[in-house]
Amino acid sequence: MRAYPRGMASAAGPSTAPTAAPVDGIAPDRLAQLLEAQRALVEDLSLTDVLVRVVRVARQVSGARYAALGVIDEHGRLEQFVHDGMDEATVAAIGPLPRGRGLLGALVDHPQVIRLGRLSEDHRSAGFPPGHPPMSTFLGVPVRHHDEVLGNLYLTERRGGGPFTLADEQVVEALAITAGSAVANARVYQQAVQRQSWMRASAEISREIVAMGDEGEVLQQVADVVRHLAEADVVSVVRPSPPDHLCVQVASGLRQDELLGHRYPRAGSLAQQAMDTGQGLVVHRIGPEASDQEPWVHLTAVLPVVTAMVFPLRSEHQAQGAIVVGRLEGRPAFSRDSLQMAETFANQAALALEVAAARQSRERLHVLDERDRIARDLHDHVIQRVFAAGLTLQSLAAQETDPVLRPRLGELVEQMDDIIGQIRDTIFDLHEPEDRTSIRERLTAAAAEASQGAALRLSTGFKGPLAAADEHLGDLTAVVREGISNTVKHASASRVALEVSADERSLQVKIVDDGVGWEQAGPHSGLENLRWRAERLGGQLVLRDNPDGGATLVWRIPLQEAS
Repeated sequence: MRAYPRGMASAAGPSTAPTAAPVDGIAPDRLAQLLEAQRALVEDLSLTDVLVRVVRVARQVSGARYAALGVIDEHGRLEQFVHDGMDEATVAAIGPLPRGRGLLGALVDHPQVIRLGRLSEDHRSAGFPPGHPPMSTFLGVPVRHHDEVLGNLYLTERRGGGPFTLADEQVVEALAITAGSAVANARVYQQAVQRQSWMRASAEISREIVAMGDEGEVLQQVADVVRHLAEADVVSVVRPSPPDHLCVQVASGLRQDELLGHRYPRAGSLAQQAMDTGQGLVVHRIGPEASDQEPWVHLTAVLPVVTAMVFPLRSEHQAQGAIVVGRLEGRPAFSRDSLQMAETFANQAALALEVAAARQSRERLHVLDERDRIARDLHDHVIQRVFAAGLTLQSLAAQETDPVLRPRLGELVEQMDDIIGQIRDTIFDLHEPEDRTSIRERLTAAAAEASQGAALRLSTGFKGPLAAADEHLGDLTAVVREGISNTVKHASASRVALEVSADERSLQVKIVDDGVGWEQAGPHSGLENLRWRAERLGGQLVLRDNPDGGATLVWRIPLQEAS
């Protein structure tokens, strides 16, 4: 038995490999190969390329048939597993990548060189999954940068059938030193690029918020940006839904339509924890291996998400919701740095939303003040003078005896009454933030867009003063679009009628069709979003079947509570 060079002892104790011949140094050809590989590594700043290159070079210089690099995250968990030597069919047959058990985990827990002549005889070996190629000899070497362990190189099945030698160990250790520096540099560069991307996105979203009027569009843009920059599979924005639930208002990524409108209890959820503490957090492992104390992640109701991060969507005084980000199996866990950058972006977006809302409120107040001034002038001056002129004409008509002139004067009096009525209507319209015709056109266009291409007849109707509809136009548009779309997709209807009505107390959208009815078609996830919109404003969503066939959707909110 012999000691490991430079004072490094094998994690297995004495080497279980047969004793190799004394090594005076690395052969010149291997040294040249190693130096060339080291030069290429330090020149590459792409983290993905560096990891792949390290594995391939380690396999070449060690003479191994199979090689892998297990990257360790900031919490000491196996984050990535990059491998080389197996074809795609073999990889697919094996299934999920290793998670750091057995010998792989031994190197993670105790980062020291392990060199074995027969892998199966080591008590730490956890065996192989079905379809895995046979492996006997083994060499494991930590990859360090200063005092930090970044990962481990795993090499198996030395070509020629013999065990790995001391020379193999030395050359891989030399490579690991360079690999540690290369990985660390690539990580720093990647973080710098990511920070720059997040900062640029923060500036862009602030500008876009000024141009966007609908909060839903803004949040959708936020979710899309977070998914792209965080390299996530799915993102959702959840908001409180009375009495004690959360609801997905916006989703981006895989199966986003199924997530949209998903409603679940606040208690024990990851999103609520972030909203309560005002701080973001990362869940490294979701699933059977997760702790029972881990908060529930609603994304798992639709997708097999295995890691997630969440951060609150904060206003000036409190969290208005949360953004939940997820990745599927085979993806690394989110880092603290990723969480910090995403949280900063979300804070900037929330601040921009508040500033834009405040600016719009000021502009709305200015417009309303100006309309009130014009309305007062019309009422106090124009109407009074026209009314006086009308009375004069009416008096002249009563005194006139000419059979031709008297009827003409009567017609002029009626025209003056019409003019006064039109001016009064104009005064009434000036008190509305947006004219009723424009609101009608926007809702009619939304209904037409949702029913485009469908073989059904659409009719629309509007009743009452729609002044309150301006404040809730975003909600109304979403209700009309989703309600009509649901009819097109699921009701098998030939006719659908849309009616939007308002009075002093409430605002209502009613959609009636002649289709199969709710009992047969069943409710769908998009309707939960409409329910959330109604409950958020103190209203309700009612779905009922019609006695003579078909279905009715009624979405109603109280204006007094909503205002």
